[in-house]
Amino acid sequence: MFGFFKPRPVATATAPAVSVSDKASPRGDAVVDAVLMSGVVLPPYPALLEELDQLMAHDDFELDRLVDVVVRDPSLTAALLRVANSPVFGLHQTLTSLRQAVTVLGLARTRAVLRSEVLRDVLRDYGNPAMIQALWQRFGDIGGLTAALAARSAILKHQSDLAYSVGIFHGTGCFILVKRFPQETRGLATAGKAFETQMCQLDEQLGADHAAIGALVARGWRLPPEVVEAIPQQRRLRQTPETMGTASPLACLLRLAVLLHDGNIEPESWPKLRDIASDQIGLDEADLNETMTELGLAETPSFPGRAE
Repeated sequence: MFGFFKPRPVATATAPAVSVSDKASPRGDAVVDAVLMSGVVLPPYPALLEELDQLMAHDDFELDRLVDVVVRDPSLTAALLRVANSPVFGLHQTLTSLRQAVTVLGLARTRAVLRSEVLRDVLRDYGNPAMIQALWQRFGDIGGLTAALAARSAILKHQSDLAYSVGIFHGTGCFILVKRFPQETRGLATAGKAFETQMCQLDEQLGADHAAIGALVARGWRLPPEVVEAIPQQRRLRQTPETMGTASPLACLLRLAVLLHDGNIEPESWPKLRDIASDQIGLDEADLNETMTELGLAETPSFPGRAE
């Protein structure tokens, strides 16, 4: 329908060399290449994060210097305190100062939260307020869920910062498409648990791949390779869930978090998914139930094994 998102027959000599696609989905590279050549503007790496990167690259880096930069922005300060005092990272402490929050979160998780909040500011004008609020509600909840699950995981508990980032950034492709196609995407604001189905239908309609676009944004924002690679794997895991056993633990975690968030797990598929959660992620059913309850998602009626 919209040709500029579709693969070009011949790449020009000046086309950028990009590879963020899932190896099992060759369509990803073509979509990414088409996006780059289409004139679509992806959010650039922000100056604040550049400043923090340079600051932390110094051999004499001290936490106080990071605090001094962040405290200049009240919204970032409030975000760090909010997340540090939430169940997201399983910290279970009451913190009142920015220094306390940064100290308890640690450098990796602090950077993950800062990236998320700066991204929120950058994308605030990518659609009407109701749409942007709906998208952030969804991806913020999924980011919190992936981080909370990782904190309980025997395999990923030291990577909760990556889990938080992949939960947040896997949705950036949706923002890009909402900005470019406001009329076609207007139904996403009220999609609810059907969001993923509608988004995939839009991909087909628009000749796009929101996961591949999201991976491109994540790479441009200098996220670790594990995060960048986990995002485009979601397309394959959605279409062929039986391949979850061959995906990376982070990709499996994100897929599980999306399914739990949306309550879209069929009873007959639960035993297999439960085994994958145990084998690939190091989470048992008690971990899943406790995390859902802690985050206030325990009332999801279709979550298997939960008391009615």
